[in-house]
Amino acid sequence: MAKDRMPIEKFLPLYLAAAEQGMTKEEFAEKIGVKPETVYQRVYELRRAGLADDIPLLKTEGRVPKLERAREIIKARLNGGVKPSKPKAKADKPASEKPVAEPVLEKEEDTAEDELANIFG
Repeated sequence: MAKDRMPIEKFLPLYLAAAEQGMTKEEFAEKIGVKPETVYQRVYELRRAGLADDIPLLKTEGRVPKLERAREIIKARLNGGVKPSKPKAKADKPASEKPVAEPVLEKEEDTAEDELANIFG
């Protein structure tokens, strides 16, 4: 027997309270006993039907929702194309100690046949 769907009168107040508390979609789904995909689908349907401004998206564990990423891109574009800053990884060695590869010079007389011969032997 299929599980009865939670009525909107019960689901939506619980969902909005979870959003106010900063719950993730996964935490909320576990709390009400459904899969995170079920929560996503119900909210997607409501937002698509015209309630996008009224129903916030819950964050997901381990990643930023697409809508938040899109807002960051738009904000960066409006700020003159400056991309949001990402934390930079620490360098292992100062730039002066890192080995510099020498450029490879090509012979002018090399032809496509010579290059293929070099590749395939």
